[in-house]
Amino acid sequence: MCFSGERCTEWQDYGWLRRDGLVYSIEHNASEQNRLHAKLLSCLMSHESKNVDLAKCLCEQMICNLNTEESHTSSISPHASKIDQLLKSWRTDPTSDIDLKATAKSMNMSYTNFRRIFRLHSGQTPYQCLSALRIAHACSLLLGTSLSVKEISVLSGFKHTESFNRLFKQRTGHSPTGYRDCNQMSTMSYRNKPNASYI
Repeated sequence: MCFSGERCTEWQDYGWLRRDGLVYSIEHNASEQNRLHAKLLSCLMSHESKNVDLAKCLCEQMICNLNTEESHTSSISPHASKIDQLLKSWRTDPTSDIDLKATAKSMNMSYTNFRRIFRLHSGQTPYQCLSALRIAHACSLLLGTSLSVKEISVLSGFKHTESFNRLFKQRTGHSPTGYRDCNQMSTMSYRNKPNASYI
């Protein structure tokens, strides 16, 4: 999943990678992973520089899906099935207006208990999971549309553009504008490079 391994530490720090011993089957969601994998291969084989960042986004989306897959183990918590359903809905639409405390209350849990159970079940906190899904969605919009950063922040489920900018830079190392500009510059640089070849 990781091109050179340099982001593994980052993923571990953000809780994207499961702890040892928490590896679950993904057979029930293989079609979604196959779809993302096919799209990833298409990006890489297109030989277009602009698709490198899109490929990275797809990899991160696949990692996120793998990390939040449904568990076949019911012993983690009596709330496991509820957490599974919640994860499915978030993956389907991570951009909807989601109040984590209200979500916990709807599941008859305090937020502290909800956060603890969620992390035991998925390997990351609710905020980390939701943020990862939303940032991945924002990356796709930045690379695939000409929408403004403010529009993308709203469409990615963020109420405040400042919060979006801060989290985006924290997770990707670039501001949203810088991320888009860097991609456009690399594309222009490639197009102006004579006799470009690929390995």
